[in-house]
Amino acid sequence: MSRTLSLSLCALGTALISVAYLSAFIPGRPMWGAWSMIFGLASLCVGCLALGAYRAGRRSALLTWSLVVSAAAIVTGFGLALALTPAEAPGARLVLGFPVRTAAVLYLVGVVPLVLLPMVYALTFDRLTLTDEDIARVRAARRPDAR
Repeated sequence: MSRTLSLSLCALGTALISVAYLSAFIPGRPMWGAWSMIFGLASLCVGCLALGAYRAGRRSALLTWSLVVSAAAIVTGFGLALALTPAEAPGARLVLGFPVRTAAVLYLVGVVPLVLLPMVYALTFDRLTLTDEDIARVRAARRPDAR
């Protein structure tokens, strides 16, 4: 994912979140405001993650797909919590000990990126982090009086 696309996702996410906050001033709390917040959060999270992982001239399809899956998990988790019925009955179904809405947010928004992104980082570490040439360039650029 390029730096331009990462910055664009950050800007889009910020704009969508701003629209969601502005929708709070509209009487009746329109549903599009909540969906704007969901898509804004997903865009901003993925944009910031991609911006941090960006290295000029080094692309990784695995990293891109992990960011897409993370965005889909965030939208699905928050979307399910928003779309499901608001009231949980005392005998409602539980998913691994949690009500369905809570489980959707906890497992999709929390666990999927928490497990997926470090695994992808570990798999792509040698290709996407500092190379020997990068380290040599940093050492050559250090101040002579810092020794």
